[in-house]
Amino acid sequence: MKKGFTLVEIVVVIAILAVMVLLVSPEVMKLITSSEGQVCSDHRKALTSEYFALRPYTSGNVATTVLNNAEGSICPDGATVYFDTSLQVFVCEKHGSN
Repeated sequence: MKKGFTLVEIVVVIAILAVMVLLVSPEVMKLITSSEGQVCSDHRKALTSEYFALRPYTSGNVATTVLNNAEGSICPDGATVYFDTSLQVFVCEKHGSN
């Protein structure tokens, strides 16, 4: 008798794996989205701290200076981040304020 797997057994295993991937993928996407929001929030908090640290020692628009000094994208989703003068915090168009 030959040893090995039949085509039916291989197809069944592939089908089971496909169903498992379909069940898990929405949860993985939720985790990725949640982590991107947290990264954006952490970056905005750091910018706000830098703003208040530089404000007494910098003339002109401190918020613009802080944003220009930020390396790379502040929001992982690529949304625009701006400074809200009334709240004195940096706000992301997608994730809001801290």
